[in-house]
Formats: sequence, structure tokens, C-alpha cells
Amino acid sequence: MLARELAALLDGRREVHRAASEANVRYVGGQRTYVAEVVPRSRATWVLDNTDLEHPVLGAARP
Repeated sequence: MLARELAALLDGRREVHRAASEANVRYVGGQRTYVAEVVPRSRATWVLDNTDLEHPVLGAARP
């Protein structure tokens, strides 16, 4: 699963609909809980935005 697909799943923008993703469905709930409780972006020094895989952007984490 690509990072942008995971991000879309975690914030509820997209439903799992591809057969390849079906094997990972069982992990989505745990990933959502982790993101909600730990807020990893707030702990990061750097965040890699790979929304555009051809042009990833490395930037400082935002609070």
C-alpha cells in the first residue's frame, strides 16, 4: 500500500476497494488508533510528503 493510500484511508477520504489492499484491511483500525493517540507528526523532526511520488518533499514537521 502506498503511503498516500494509507493516509487517505486513515483520515477517511477513501474506502478500501482494491483486491491488493484487502489483505491490509485488518491493520487499518490499529493504524488509525496509533495516529490518533500518538500523533506521530507532532513528534517528528522531519516529514516526507510523498503525495507526488515523482517529486517527494522533505520538510520540517509542523505542530
